[in-house]
Amino acid sequence: MAIDAFGVPGSLNDLWVFGTTCTAVAPPTAGNLGPFPTGWTIRLTASTVAGATYLWTGPNGFTSAVQNPTIPNATMAKAGDYSVSLIVGGCSSGTSTTTVVVVPGTGQSLSVSKDGAGAGTVSSQPAGIACGDVCSEGFPGGSLVTLTATPTAGSRFAGWVGEGCFGSGSCTLTMDATRHVSASFLLSAGAGFFPLAPCRVVDTRSGTSPWSGPALDAGAVRAFEMAGRCGIPVDASAVAVNVTVTNPTTGGSVALYPGTGLTPPTDTVFFAAGKTRANNATVGLVGGLLSIASRQETGTVDVIIDVSGYYR
Repeated sequence: MAIDAFGVPGSLNDLWVFGTTCTAVAPPTAGNLGPFPTGWTIRLTASTVAGATYLWTGPNGFTSAVQNPTIPNATMAKAGDYSVSLIVGGCSSGTSTTTVVVVPGTGQSLSVSKDGAGAGTVSSQPAGIACGDVCSEGFPGGSLVTLTATPTAGSRFAGWVGEGCFGSGSCTLTMDATRHVSASFLLSAGAGFFPLAPCRVVDTRSGTSPWSGPALDAGAVRAFEMAGRCGIPVDASAVAVNVTVTNPTTGGSVALYPGTGLTPPTDTVFFAAGKTRANNATVGLVGGLLSIASRQETGTVDVIIDVSGYYR
C-alpha cells in the first residue's frame, strides 16, 4: 500500500505547489507635474509601495524602472499617455495611466528658498514645487502658480519675501517672468520680548548708507535690513520701534510692514506738510527685513526709526 506525504496509507494523490501564490496587487497611482513647457523636464510620479519594482512605459518607446522618472527636454512628441505597473513579492499589478501635456513656449522658472531657524516645506499648485526636495520648476508662461508653506512640528511659518508675496497665507504668482520667493520658518516656541537700549536704526535725513538718506519720494517703498543692527539678532521675528516722520513737503502717511511684499492697507503715521509726527509700533520681520511705504501724492518725507526691543 502506498504511503502519502503525511505517512497516511492510501493512494498517491498529494498536490504539491511550487513558487509564489499571488493575490491581487493594486496598481500604483500614476501622475505627473505638468503641464510642461517645451524644453523643460517632464516629471512622472507613482505612489509608494514598499518593496515594489516599478515599470513605466510611454510614447517613443519610453521605459523606466524608476518610481518617479524624469524626461529631459520636453517636446510635443513626448506628450501622451504614460503607464506604470509594479511587481511586489513576485506578483505583478495592473497598470495605471497618466496623460502628459506639453505646451508650446519656453515657460518661466520659479525657485524657492527657505530661511530662518525653523523648518518646513513649500508646495505649489499646479504641482511642481515640493521644497523639500524640488525647490525650482518651470511653468507655462503667463500661468498662475500658488505657493503654500507648511511648517514642521516645533516650527511656524513667518512669511514670504519677494515677488509681491507677503503675510503667512498662500501666495499666487503670475509666471510672466522668472520668479524667486523666499519662505521664512521660525521656531514655534512662544515669542519672548527682549528689550534693547533705544537705538537709531534708520534715519533718512542725511548720509548714503542703506539705513540713511535720501528722503522717501512720494509713492516710494524702501526695504531696510534690521537683523544685525542695534543688537537685533538674525532670528528676530518682530521689533518694537518708535517711528518719526519729519520734513514732509506735502501731507500723507507712511506704512511699515514685514518683508518686501505688497503694501498693506493700514498706515503707521499720518502727517501734514511741514509737521513732525511720531508713533510707536511693533512690526514683524521677514528675512530680517521691514519696508516703509510713502503714501504722499507728491513731494518727499524723512523717516527715523528707533528700536527699543525685539521678539523671537
